[in-house]
Amino acid sequence: MSTPSDTAGPNTTLPHWAARLLYRLAPAHNRDVVLGDFAEVFQYIAEDEGRTRALGWYIAQVIKSLPAFLSNGIYFGSVMIGNYLKTATRNLYKRKFYATLNIAGLAIGMAVCLLLFQYVAFETSYDAFHDNHDTLYRFTYTSLQSDGDESSEPYSWFGLKAPVLEAVPEVQAVVRTHPNYSPAIIARTDDTGARKAVREAGENLLYTDPEFLQTFSLAWLHGDETTALTEPGTMVLSASAAERYFDTTDVLGQTLDVRGQENVVYTIVGVFEDVPANSHFTFDFLMTLENVLQGSQYREASGWGWTNFVNYIQLRPDADPAAVEAKLREVLYTHKRESWEPRNIDVRVGLQPITDIHLRSDFDYDEHVGGGSARTVYFFALVALFVLIIAWVNYINLATARALERAREVGVRKVVGARKSQVIAQFLLESALTNALALVLALALTALALPYLNAVAGTDITLSTWREPRLWGALLAVFGAGTLLASLYPAFVLSAFQPVTVLKGTLGTAGTRNWLRQGLVVFQFAASIALLTGTYIVYQQVSYMRTADLGVDLDQVLIVERPGIIDDMEVFRENRSVFREQLLAQAAIKDVAISTTVPGGNFSFTSNVRREAADPSDTHPFQVSWVTPNFPDLYELELLAGRLLDEVQDDDSRGVLVNETLVRDVGFASVEAAVGATIMISNDNPVTVVGVLEDYNWMSVKEAPAPAGLAVTTGGRYFSIKIEGGEVRETVETVQGIYEALFPGNPFEYFFADRFFDEQYRADQRFGTLFGFFSALALVVACLGLIGLAAYATAQRTKEMGVRKVLGASAPSIARLLFAHFAKLVTVALVITAPLMYFAADQWLSGFATRINVQPWLFVVPGLLVLLVALLTVSYHTLRIATLNPVKALRYD
Repeated sequence: MSTPSDTAGPNTTLPHWAARLLYRLAPAHNRDVVLGDFAEVFQYIAEDEGRTRALGWYIAQVIKSLPAFLSNGIYFGSVMIGNYLKTATRNLYKRKFYATLNIAGLAIGMAVCLLLFQYVAFETSYDAFHDNHDTLYRFTYTSLQSDGDESSEPYSWFGLKAPVLEAVPEVQAVVRTHPNYSPAIIARTDDTGARKAVREAGENLLYTDPEFLQTFSLAWLHGDETTALTEPGTMVLSASAAERYFDTTDVLGQTLDVRGQENVVYTIVGVFEDVPANSHFTFDFLMTLENVLQGSQYREASGWGWTNFVNYIQLRPDADPAAVEAKLREVLYTHKRESWEPRNIDVRVGLQPITDIHLRSDFDYDEHVGGGSARTVYFFALVALFVLIIAWVNYINLATARALERAREVGVRKVVGARKSQVIAQFLLESALTNALALVLALALTALALPYLNAVAGTDITLSTWREPRLWGALLAVFGAGTLLASLYPAFVLSAFQPVTVLKGTLGTAGTRNWLRQGLVVFQFAASIALLTGTYIVYQQVSYMRTADLGVDLDQVLIVERPGIIDDMEVFRENRSVFREQLLAQAAIKDVAISTTVPGGNFSFTSNVRREAADPSDTHPFQVSWVTPNFPDLYELELLAGRLLDEVQDDDSRGVLVNETLVRDVGFASVEAAVGATIMISNDNPVTVVGVLEDYNWMSVKEAPAPAGLAVTTGGRYFSIKIEGGEVRETVETVQGIYEALFPGNPFEYFFADRFFDEQYRADQRFGTLFGFFSALALVVACLGLIGLAAYATAQRTKEMGVRKVLGASAPSIARLLFAHFAKLVTVALVITAPLMYFAADQWLSGFATRINVQPWLFVVPGLLVLLVALLTVSYHTLRIATLNPVKALRYD
């Protein structure tokens, strides 16, 4: 509407800003009266005493009126909000059935969203707790072979540190770390002389430079972090490790005997709080690197041979990582040119931010980092959004279904004087109340489900993650978006209806609403079918990999780890032979082999290989494990040509068994042609091929067999014990008794080969389980909405069904008619989803060397399941109306 300032004469024009302010604050019911009276007085004063006097009076009156207008506005506004709340509460109570469906669906959708938001937040927070995380990088390099092959890894040389600090001024610090590549025995002797030995996982031990404690952020409990690890034979350990060995954290000056990379008695010089779970490396023991470098393996080395070290580089804040990478490449070529040029090797250097290590480490060798997957994290974020959208669609669907009823309510409100803005406010408040109730329930469900998520996903997420502002931001975004989206239709569409039209019971948009509602139902079930189809495909692929022919027999193979505490090597070698003989004397034990590693546990040695006569640059990756000669027989590896290893023959000290892949890669014409030939390992180590084995999967069937070989040894880390019949538990107890008698003081550690191998698929199993769980919840949410739609649809067609029954229709035919409507919607959803899921499934499966074929039944089975669930969901209301007495049906209103 216009204000008086729009029509006043040139000498009596009202002050625009004051008139607009008065217009905004004056009560709506008498706004025109107030504005008119003020304008008349202003005009009178202006004509009688002048415009300046009139302006002063008008502005003064507006200022004087502000407190009253504001207080009235607040009062009547609170009364109106209270009325809105009362009406919204009454509507929810009156329509308890629909309110319950809406709140339950929204709560589940929000809970799924919040759970997965926490998962995403946790996975993307790795290593961000370090104070220097913005300038900390892991040194990586990619070796580019002349034939186009690339090999990327984060492991490099211990000689890197000094030249980099000297040649690259942008580098502030270089910290070298050396993982303990196998489990270690840590022993403590107490004051009484009692000795306690524990086998610690290799990733629990880390050898490093003293600068580690200043570069990475550890919460210090005891000791001086500025001087710790500066002396050989010193260590710092976590609070949980101190409690585990000493029952207290005050352990400075105590000693631990570590039988790991080197056998050293370490003095404890510091204790730190446990490393947070969101760290790409977790360790309980930090030991000085000096002890490793003084060991036999590295003592005479140049520093540029062994690549067993992980180097971390801290840049200065103003440094350009790309420029630093170029300088690092020059440092490498200064020291490695002589070795690389004859083989035409080029190198690409990388600085990987430590915050990227957990999710973006797709290197060829990175087994000491518990890696995640950025693709998986983003995928689950998408799943969370899908489930939440399905819940919002439920609300919108039920709103459109009840449009006529709510339209009449709007019509009555408008007739009695309600403005459009008030109607919109009513629906928005009702939506906010529903979403608020759902949010409270969702928070409770999230707290209850969090332990399950941790168990399945292998995470350590706690409710303390809610201290992060970004999660509160996500929470407010979910609530705000839910309130607006869920109320969008009733608030902005129904409020625009003309009272006369809706009170007559006719709505011109009924057909549009029907198509909108059906389209939303199709979307819901398309999303549900897509999620269930994905779950089914993941399950089928994992099952296929677990049952695929590995070329290795893992059944009934017991693996026992060798003793870690060896005081006399000669005695140990003798007892090792006695151990094997006593095991073979047991009726339930068929064979015993020794090896440096076992299937599923990586190879012992990685290098490159070529034929003796080939060009030095024509090399190929090669992986070796050292085994006793009976190892291939125990694991039933198939010999294709030549013979097996034999420790009594002299040539086998330089002999090797290779697989078919190596024969093909290095260019032998056949497996027979490879037998007796010489191959060069690392270009300077000639060995003879004594036999060729059929390809076998040493790691998993996710990747094709790599060029590999077996070389002879008399020792190793693992005893592989083939059990034949009998009671497995009794056999394990027998083995334990023999072990403890021959190797006293060593913990008896064992596992079964098939279970150890299955750990290769743990990440895929977790992915499938999480995928399935949240897909099932999506289907539950969709079905909650379908229950409401079915109830409303059958209620709307009650009279129609009554007429049909009077005209002779049977109850089964009426039920089929109603079922067919929902079946059609699910069928349309399946037709839409199938081609999209085919493409997505084919893309995902392309990352597996051994994979299932994408068959139609992979989509039909989930589609039929969703159809069955949908029909069961609507069956109650459908059968009720189909069996209703026609007289009651015709009376229904």
